Amino acid sequence: MRLWITAGSSWKKGIRNRKAPGERGNGYASWMLSKVLAFARSLGLERVMLDCDADNTASLKTILKCGGVFDRDTISDYQGKKIRNRHFWISLT
Repeated sequence: MRLWITAGSSWKKGIRNRKAPGERGNGYASWMLSKVLAFARSLGLERVMLDCDADNTASLKTILKCGGVFDRDTISDYQGKKIRNRHFWISLT
């Protein structure tokens, strides 16, 4: 899962979420994302865009659980492979 906090069109910050295999499925990603969303809200942001690989079901579930609304799919090249990314918006207001 990648989270891009944007203010205007030129400022972006990325946050990656990785957990040890034994810690997956315990709700940590949703908890972490909720804290990041609270921080973004404290900055006065009205919404944030998140994206993840389309086949990453754990990240998709986390984004949707935290209020993600589907925006679009994109295709990107990564190390010679085509990767489909799903983009979501989360409203902070």
